[in-house]
Amino acid sequence: MLVAKSTTLNDLVSDTTLKSKAASFLEAPHLAQPHEDFTDGIPYLYVGQGELAYSYHSHPLALVSDDATTCCIVMLHDSARFCLAHVDSSKQVRFLFDHWKSTRAVDDSSTTKVHVVGGYEDENGTGHAIVESILSAMQVGPRPFQVELWVTGPLNTLPPNASSAFALPRARGALCIGSAAGCAASSVDFAPNTYRGPLFNQRMACTPSTPLHLLKTCPALEYEPKFQTWIDDASDEEFLSRWSTSPYAEGPKFVADVKARFQFCIDQVGRHHQHTVLHRTQRYQYDCETHEWVGVL
Repeated sequence: MLVAKSTTLNDLVSDTTLKSKAASFLEAPHLAQPHEDFTDGIPYLYVGQGELAYSYHSHPLALVSDDATTCCIVMLHDSARFCLAHVDSSKQVRFLFDHWKSTRAVDDSSTTKVHVVGGYEDENGTGHAIVESILSAMQVGPRPFQVELWVTGPLNTLPPNASSAFALPRARGALCIGSAAGCAASSVDFAPNTYRGPLFNQRMACTPSTPLHLLKTCPALEYEPKFQTWIDDASDEEFLSRWSTSPYAEGPKFVADVKARFQFCIDQVGRHHQHTVLHRTQRYQYDCETHEWVGVL
């Protein structure tokens, strides 16, 4: 569906073609397991919350992200490359589209294809605001955008029922493999302990100025003994209530991830140290046997 200035969210969720594509996407979810080759040998890069990555058809990477509830996974595609971003605010949405436009040739007037997964209709309306900002960003640009997949809002929401008093997302993750012929997107979640790339906790805890972290901002680090005690004693329910915009819909590894990020900040207090660690190993090669990224000094 080609986006026009008059296009509404209702137009997108009621479009027959997009509804059919969303149903097909949701029919075949996959839970990626540790050490599984779920990309048919293509190197994959996991894109965390607040990150943006590009893949070029001349040197293809599979890009994947999960745990998007109120967040959205946005994939943009043209004839030469595609990008995948995990955005959790309207500000990040604007950054993504501005960055995409800034990397295109001035005389390139081709249509950008768009895939979006996430942003279910949560009880606080957080996801809806992010989805609205994605539509607005597509309407602003001088070059056209065409929506190829729209698994958001009501198309990605299980309403409250006998087993859950709250609405839940149908899909929380997406794997995208791009080529000159187009983008192939499928529904994927990562099982606990499935590989998510180098320095995952560090990437989620701080942000030096490297392309991998284009959407991130660096948190200020502060440590007192009470923080460690709180992490050790807090229940999963308390973590969810404090750190999730969708506490009833998070995946099984969410709490462990948050605890690990806090623990990293406590163990390695000081942005200078984190900056040094990340920059010391910021170049990587993909090991086809282990399916992992290995630092190159």
